[in-house]
Amino acid sequence: MKWVSALSTRPSLEAAVDEVIAATQAALGAPAHLGFVFISSTFASEYPRLLPLLHERLQVPALIGCGGGGIVGNGYRKETAQSPSDSYDELMGRVRQSSATQGSVFQGSAFQPFASNWSGRNASERDVSERDASENSNPFEAVNPFRFVEDSLSEQPVIEVEDEPALVLCLAHLPGVTVDVFWLDEEDLPDLDDPPKAWIDYVGVDPRNNPDFVLISDPFTSNISELLQGMDFAYPSSVKVGGLASGGTSTRANGLFCNDQYYEEGTIGVALSGNIALQPVVAQGCRPVGPIFRVLEGERNVILRIETESGDLPADIAANATPLEALQGLLRKLTEDERELAQRSLFVGVAYSEFQDKLEQGNFLIRSLVGIDPRVGAVAIGERVRPGQRIQFHLRDAAAASEDLALMLERHNRDRRRRPGGKALALAKEPFGALMFSCMGRGEELYDATDVDSNILQSYLPPLSVGGFFCNGEIGPIGGSTYVHGYTAVFGLFYERLSD
Repeated sequence: MKWVSALSTRPSLEAAVDEVIAATQAALGAPAHLGFVFISSTFASEYPRLLPLLHERLQVPALIGCGGGGIVGNGYRKETAQSPSDSYDELMGRVRQSSATQGSVFQGSAFQPFASNWSGRNASERDVSERDASENSNPFEAVNPFRFVEDSLSEQPVIEVEDEPALVLCLAHLPGVTVDVFWLDEEDLPDLDDPPKAWIDYVGVDPRNNPDFVLISDPFTSNISELLQGMDFAYPSSVKVGGLASGGTSTRANGLFCNDQYYEEGTIGVALSGNIALQPVVAQGCRPVGPIFRVLEGERNVILRIETESGDLPADIAANATPLEALQGLLRKLTEDERELAQRSLFVGVAYSEFQDKLEQGNFLIRSLVGIDPRVGAVAIGERVRPGQRIQFHLRDAAAASEDLALMLERHNRDRRRRPGGKALALAKEPFGALMFSCMGRGEELYDATDVDSNILQSYLPPLSVGGFFCNGEIGPIGGSTYVHGYTAVFGLFYERLSD
């Protein structure tokens, strides 16, 4: 197995295509069975030209990709000199310095927006909050914890290029792997109550081959949440990762690339089966605060009453309380800095397992706290809830996001063979390639610096070829189910699968 990635920042599409093809073909040194291509939205007017240019110069039987507001890949920033290695602890120390706060929690009438300065980028947890302009110098300036090796693509740094011309091409040599590429039309989507066979026929991939999936969707024309529910039903043991194309602000403004076809709607994907395994890392970028609660009463996405399951509240707050009362009690227990952060970056985590006794960071599906009703003390969140579910409030800032990613990578390294549903596989010691799907609200938007998430990735894994893009929503599993996330970094790590 071999995977290579090359990124070009040339402003000419032809020059960028020539550069990435030359670099990847020279590094691969074997026939390519699969390719991924991600292109900056600054090239949006030239999206239809990309596939003809690639196929004139490149022979690859399966190729998918899309446009994005930011592009990730192995390469160099021409304007930046190489810098000596800094330790991971030094990097994290700088991360913790970066946090901006603003907003007001409780204002207005029933189900007002939780913080009026939040702006919805699009649906399904993809709203990105504005940030205060920092008066301090950039805490990440000159941080680069990796030494560069010029003659190996996998040992070139993984960089994140945002709002500038960029093109990344990944090529993979995959002997013994079956590759199936597909495009799914929203109009043909089965009903959620249809049997698994309807979904299998729709996708066109045999579940008996134990496939894993990479999915890329248009954010405006694909019902991606229903698609993921249906695919989890039909392919329960399969990992699904991916993202929603970004950069376009209206219907048919985001490009999807599938073999030699250019699409402006729907979902494209690739299924991989055989001696390969796709292992996910999902970092939702938050840390828990306060006790764990159990929902006593709720309807749709509105929580009406909760009780304390673990942890302490102030004595003047009843164990059985409205969510608003519990939140007010929690805020009184937070530090001043945490209370300020809660004004704009407070979220609710919904436990994905009803049977896990001890819940910890990473065991929750993070959703936005989207509104409150002071009249009855109810809160609305970006997820359906039901009585009996456990919830916990979470905070998000640069430090929380980076530390959460580090924690998820630590867990992966400790138990890299285990699948989201619990089964363990026989895998090679190290991954041979990776894809990165990061929220548009991360990167410089969150850290006020470049390459922070990719630097953290590289500090936990050996030199690795990586490709990816910044998304309008990130696809990845939490527990045994697949969701569309916001503010999240999802990594798909490709391993050679060994005989059991």
